[in-house]
Amino acid sequence: MKTLTNTLVAATLAFGATAANADLDISNTKSSEAFLSVYDSVSKQTFTLDLGIAGVTAGTLFDNLKNPSYNVNVDLSQFADWNTFVSKADLDNTIYAVAVAGKWDFLPHVFLTGTDTTFFQGKEFNSIDQLGVKVRYHALNINADTNSFNEPSVNETTLVEDGDGHLGQHEEGAGSREVWSGASYDINGVYGDANGIDLTMSSVSMTDFRGSQDTAAFKVYLTGDTFKVSAVPVPAAVWLFGSALLGLGGFSRRVKKA
Repeated sequence: MKTLTNTLVAATLAFGATAANADLDISNTKSSEAFLSVYDSVSKQTFTLDLGIAGVTAGTLFDNLKNPSYNVNVDLSQFADWNTFVSKADLDNTIYAVAVAGKWDFLPHVFLTGTDTTFFQGKEFNSIDQLGVKVRYHALNINADTNSFNEPSVNETTLVEDGDGHLGQHEEGAGSREVWSGASYDINGVYGDANGIDLTMSSVSMTDFRGSQDTAAFKVYLTGDTFKVSAVPVPAAVWLFGSALLGLGGFSRRVKKA
């Protein structure tokens, strides 16, 4: 399969003087954009990046499930909101998650970070569909903060000072809390750790209407000022995971900026 590598450079975006906000395409199709949410439990800040700017959508993830060459690197230091986040955050208490949901061919597809790789197994169609609804509900609340509401061509960032006690989720209600507080999809990636997080894909069989999951299809990393998404071939997932640990072992677990 064709190698797909996206590397962002600062010249790709121009930020105005006002706060920039993520404006996600949540069209419930393959074009629905993924987003990265990073939360610091000490400063109570959430940084959100619309990964659509790097071409990461429900469709690109689904289409690259079996592509070992798929790789996306995002230089976060180009974003003013990220630099502000890092300057205030206690990075030892910072965690992150990635989510995107779409629906095509009558089936819901949900990609999100989590450690319970059996969660979707045996789930019925409606259960997985409702999870996708919750992911889109969360994205709608992020969009509500934007200066370019309902303009998904504007892929930017947002930085929110949170006070709702929901794990840093943009002053929202129970809907998004249900997305991020469940045992199977907590925000559980720790900043600075090179241990990767399973990015999982769920769908529903049209023969028995039961849920299924393609486990460990991708790994995501947040280290230094870099966010990465890379494919992990399922048969070799454990071996490659160990190699990634060795390769990334030099990253500092704690990064501070003035």
